[in-house]
Amino acid sequence: MMKKFVAIGHWDYSQNITCVASDASTRKEFEHDLKGNGFIAWMIFSEKKLNEYKAADFIERMEMVSYRNRHAMDIRDYLDECMDIIESKLAAI
Repeated sequence: MMKKFVAIGHWDYSQNITCVASDASTRKEFEHDLKGNGFIAWMIFSEKKLNEYKAADFIERMEMVSYRNRHAMDIRDYLDECMDIIESKLAAI
């Protein structure tokens, strides 16, 4: 069964933050495809986890994207500002 995943990060040749959405059998398979295509993923969400993030309050969102991730602020900003882009990419799968 295929699952939908979203990765937030950037392409090898660019430092612009973006997202990539695709379906894969496993998260590991999705990560492998990303690396093979030159995408550097800072964080990967399954569709279920992304929906949990959207439903979460501010504190829960802070916990979901922990400060242990050195890109945490950029990831949270991207999620909050570009959720419509992420959702449209997921819907197109």
